[in-house]
Amino acid sequence: MKKKILIPLLSVSYLLLVLSTLRAQDAKIVADNLEYSREFYSGVHFSAISESKPSFGYQRYPDNGPERIQCDQGTFARKHGQPWLRSEDWGESGRPVDKQTAGKLDSWVKLVEAVFNFAPSEVKLINKSEAGHRVQWLFEARGANETGAPVRLEFEKPLYDKNPNVLLHGFEGSLPIAGGKAVRSERVKFSFGYLIAQGGFELSEAAWENLETPKELENKPIDLSKFDIGPKPKDAEGFLNRASARRFNGDVNGAIADCTRAIELDPKSEPAVYKRGALNLQKGDYDDAIADLTRAIELSPNTADYYSDRGLAKLRKRDNDGAIVDFTHAIELDAKNVVAYRNRALAKNINGDADGAIADYNRAIGLDPKNAGAFNNRGMIKKSKGDLDGAIADFNSAIELNEKLAIAYKNRGEAKQAKGDAAGANEDLKRAGKLDPRLRDEEPSADHVDRSTAKGKEKESAASVEDFFNRAGAKKAAGDLDGAIADYDRAIQLDPKDAAIYNNRGLAKQEKGDLDAAIVDFNRAIQLNPKDAVACSNRGNAKRDKGDLDGLFLITIAPSDSIRNTRTLTTTVASPKSRRAI
Repeated sequence: MKKKILIPLLSVSYLLLVLSTLRAQDAKIVADNLEYSREFYSGVHFSAISESKPSFGYQRYPDNGPERIQCDQGTFARKHGQPWLRSEDWGESGRPVDKQTAGKLDSWVKLVEAVFNFAPSEVKLINKSEAGHRVQWLFEARGANETGAPVRLEFEKPLYDKNPNVLLHGFEGSLPIAGGKAVRSERVKFSFGYLIAQGGFELSEAAWENLETPKELENKPIDLSKFDIGPKPKDAEGFLNRASARRFNGDVNGAIADCTRAIELDPKSEPAVYKRGALNLQKGDYDDAIADLTRAIELSPNTADYYSDRGLAKLRKRDNDGAIVDFTHAIELDAKNVVAYRNRALAKNINGDADGAIADYNRAIGLDPKNAGAFNNRGMIKKSKGDLDGAIADFNSAIELNEKLAIAYKNRGEAKQAKGDAAGANEDLKRAGKLDPRLRDEEPSADHVDRSTAKGKEKESAASVEDFFNRAGAKKAAGDLDGAIADYDRAIQLDPKDAAIYNNRGLAKQEKGDLDAAIVDFNRAIQLNPKDAVACSNRGNAKRDKGDLDGLFLITIAPSDSIRNTRTLTTTVASPKSRRAI
């Protein structure tokens, strides 16, 4: 009898042990995915909605961007490190709020942050389901030594997402507040999400997922057993895979962080080094991009894409000669590298080698005859050389390939105008203005940098800050200082807070002999970026040219980290930083 009783007792003990182990694993999974959600949402345009009292909506941009709260009392916003304002324009203007209101807004932000700092101890998975092309996991959890009602955490991911880490999308329960003391909030209910920047606009997370969900998944029965939520990665490959998922979902900062973790685990991980370089290039951190891509080249010196992407980073830094060297090396390794041909053509054109640029565009078009941008850019060079018939033929080809490419209509209209075809010019210019109203009152447009990384998607765009910046540089190199200054003026209208544009406009004014106006621009560049050693040195040179030696001395010892030859810096230009659409 004792043996018969012992067997079931052991079985119960074993089952309790298994249950305890599974719940500990669930607690680890929930904690890791809360950490992942906190990191992810810090790198995107984050949105939280309180569906309980107090009822409010909270949004925050990454990289120390502005934040906003909308509630029954109105709309409030603040920039990083600044006080709350009653503001409808993300803190650009508005009225300061009183101390009581500021305290209330701060407490709501802390309440949102407390959700992601929740430390689960007892965790139980109570449901796993599919709804709206998403898989959902619903957990109940308590913190350590808590005996009250559990909180509920809802994690969701789209069906196509292979990432084992999943974002928190819902929370319901009470939270410790007041700096983690025993004081607890009333029971709250939140939903979370984010917005993705695409083509100058922002899409909601749901809209993005609807666009990206493959058609075959929309009506296909879902086998939930094939979808898992797991702990954070443990090896370089796991972090690299997660970086790809984060990048796809708009979290570039998080993708870079995961690449860094992969590199720390495996310093010779060529894919991680290259991916981080490509991400830094996309973000506009060109120095970091060049460093990573140089390391990738050291690890794999015969990979053409690495040279092509490093050349693009150099091109964006206005190191045209260095860019041409890298594009040439990429082409030597891969004679069909069409992106390298297109970008080398642009660099050559900026350097004044129009014939060399046309030759490269010829080769690029031969390799990829369906790229409208290449035809448009080649047409612009032909137009500048006086070959109006050849230019119009290229603009025709660009429009046949992309009938919505507004810049091609504008360029063709200008070419027709130069030929005396007023009616045809008017028709094209009207069409360009309808497609892109920004083009109605602009001068001829510059060709576009092919911003795609070697392994990324390529896009064509209408005139932008970068277009005016590029065109201004080309005009300055060709001696058209007034035209360059006009383009810098237009770029500043579009982005009045980019120090690089003011610096380069100052150089053009300095070369024109308008030293006072140049110094004003250098001053503005330094105000926007007090660590801009280039603008500081350029201002010193302008003061020297004016005979203001005291001013020269004061500037030369200012914020530069290292003393450089100021004669060299007079021809140095800076590149605009990447912008975020708000």
